[in-house]
Amino acid sequence: MRTFPALVLAVATCGCMTTACDTDNTYDVETSAECLVTSATLGTLPRTMHTLSSAGEDSTYTVNVSGSYYPLYIDQVENRIYNGDSLPVGTDVTRVTFQTFSTIGTAAIRSLVSGTDTTFSATDSTDFSRERLVTIYSSDGTARREYRVNINVHREEADSFRWARPVATNEFLPWLTYMRAAVKDGYLYIFARESEQKVLLKAPTADPSAMTRTPLSGRDAPDPSTIVAMGGSFYGLLNGKPARTEDGIMWMPLNTTFRPDALVAAGSRTLYALSDGQLYASADGISWTEEKLDEPDRFPTEQFAWAVIPSRTDPTFEDVLLVGRRDGEVVVWKRNIDLTGGEQFAWNYYPAMADNPYNCPQLTDATLIAYDEGAVLCGLDADGNMAPLYMSRDGGRTWKDDDVPRPDAAKPVTLAVTTDADNYIWIVCAGTGEVWRGRFNRLGWADQDFSFTRGADAQR
Repeated sequence: MRTFPALVLAVATCGCMTTACDTDNTYDVETSAECLVTSATLGTLPRTMHTLSSAGEDSTYTVNVSGSYYPLYIDQVENRIYNGDSLPVGTDVTRVTFQTFSTIGTAAIRSLVSGTDTTFSATDSTDFSRERLVTIYSSDGTARREYRVNINVHREEADSFRWARPVATNEFLPWLTYMRAAVKDGYLYIFARESEQKVLLKAPTADPSAMTRTPLSGRDAPDPSTIVAMGGSFYGLLNGKPARTEDGIMWMPLNTTFRPDALVAAGSRTLYALSDGQLYASADGISWTEEKLDEPDRFPTEQFAWAVIPSRTDPTFEDVLLVGRRDGEVVVWKRNIDLTGGEQFAWNYYPAMADNPYNCPQLTDATLIAYDEGAVLCGLDADGNMAPLYMSRDGGRTWKDDDVPRPDAAKPVTLAVTTDADNYIWIVCAGTGEVWRGRFNRLGWADQDFSFTRGADAQR
């Protein structure tokens, strides 16, 4: 392994000698002041996997990871080279080889031992477990460019779901009933009853232990069980009339003659209310129009839970999924919504199927949340314990309990469940005073926008 700049000096000197010696053009060497990495692609990398033997003991095995699936980005402004999509957990980056590493000039790498530059060969096994400095020297020896190279590896499994309990117990929570929760502007809002008193609990999601309690006037605040959130505002029924608030405290009755029996759901732009067995919709809580139901005699009449699920393919569409009860049975409904207003769709009833082992379960104090391109149903089981978290990824037809794990929570009196902008699920437990927060690891990984060169597409 030759060291730099001695090697560069030798190359430059040789170039000068052959240029000066003009008697034999066979030995002329073209030199350049350019120094650039033009493309880079990772080679095959070993990855250690963990599994359990038939005896329940941990064992490992090794698989190969194709580095070409994890493109290297070359930032020619900041002089950085790195993979935006991190390699999977367990990938060994102490023995990295490159499928391609193309340069204009000669490449050298800073030694982790001596701190001097040595010749860099892309096919040699090289330790990239920490940031390395690769320098490109121009062929005429007059210029150089240093690149910081980072080969990123995930520290956690993508589909692992982690629960944390940021609040082990809270003095306000044990006595609550009829809770509704939502996250707005970085704060967790909890509307509830405390015996006969209506209250609002509010806590920053960054520090949920810093929870405050505000009593709400019985005459000037709606019953918590009627409250829904839409468009940054909260709506509820105040003395049978729709009302709205921005801060959760000061409620303003809306100027409408419509008197719904219940607010049952909220899309991203539309409220839905039940009146005399018929469903109505409103964009502002003031003007209401009748909705189309394909089987009106099967629409739920109580214990409503809903979620707004954005389309996976078209941002102008969303689904409102609704779960409730009618005549003691759980029923599931859905409406597809065209946010442009170009098409109008009816609400559709999804009956339970006798041959379906994954029909929607019947839970007490049910809450439905949109999560990970599906819907998660939470609540209490027949024994009053926290039920498994049932997820539907097909619009409410099937519900499975093996996707999102349940936190190891003590037996609550009731639950309030919501999500935030960082893809966390929040579960607030009345009775025990616990607050749980969890998400899939991959939903916490940052998406990056690369406007510079990538791999073999790098431009000079």
